[in-house]
Amino acid sequence: MIPQPMAAPAPTPSRTMPRLIGALLGLVLTPLGLWLLATGGLQLNRALQRFQLEGSNFWLPLLLILLSAVILATVCGSAKLSSLAPGVAAIWALPLLITMLAPSSYLDFRKFLNSLQIKTLGFDPMLSGIAGCLAFIFILLAIAAAILRRRQFGNGLGALSALLSAVLTVAGLLLCAVGSEQLRTEILERYNLDGVSIISLLPVLSGLVLLALAFACAARSAAGLMIGGVVTFLFGLWYLLSYSRGSLLPIPRFGIAIDSALINRAGTGIIFASSLMLIGSGIALWSIRNTSQQRAMLNVQQSFPQQPFSTTR
Repeated sequence: MIPQPMAAPAPTPSRTMPRLIGALLGLVLTPLGLWLLATGGLQLNRALQRFQLEGSNFWLPLLLILLSAVILATVCGSAKLSSLAPGVAAIWALPLLITMLAPSSYLDFRKFLNSLQIKTLGFDPMLSGIAGCLAFIFILLAIAAAILRRRQFGNGLGALSALLSAVLTVAGLLLCAVGSEQLRTEILERYNLDGVSIISLLPVLSGLVLLALAFACAARSAAGLMIGGVVTFLFGLWYLLSYSRGSLLPIPRFGIAIDSALINRAGTGIIFASSLMLIGSGIALWSIRNTSQQRAMLNVQQSFPQQPFSTTR
């Protein structure tokens, strides 16, 4: 056998342009999506509180919410190009997470925006702490996308990882919703401006931890994030449609704490935005994982090419 020179690995393509496009998408689309979500959520929540979920009072705000959810999901899907897309988006949405963990800061944000002569009417519900999960999803996606590009994970336990990720996703969003609703009630409705204790924050913190674990499981199978997103989206539709006039769907009854939290998230559109963002995150992580595996296999094939045997006399 005549030894042949080992082929050099395939050169890594430049990532300057994908990073630039991803950063621009996160910079431009995120505030647009949040503004549409705030506008549609304000109108839909008003109709819900007045029991006027019918006609244009229902469908027009819902269309605005779904459009905003698609835009935010597009930002999450752009993590396939670069983790800068959700990273920049997280900066835009960071106040939502801050008011979730420190609800008393809501009034400070309102004063700051009013000093800039920015009307906060549409953003008031989102700044009350109920939308912090949106910012946390952006943060987790940026971290997960960066790790998946630099480290290979095996295919073992893929089905179990997907199932576990789906359960953790739904449970995490539910804990965040219930916990932040209780905090919002304590701060804004009972005017307890002295802050909240760590014990009061436990449901929210537990929900964020479960979401982080769901993204960790997505390193082996991103299907769980997509399944969890679909489940929460359907739950949001159930809550919303059951309260619409003339609906034949039964009103969900899971307890006062859960029902009040979920109907508020459905009425403001938060549950639909977070659901589609999770689906977009799952698609992005699945694409990154497949691309990394294909590049690794190509490098192995080029490093160890099959050589024909030859004999000499």
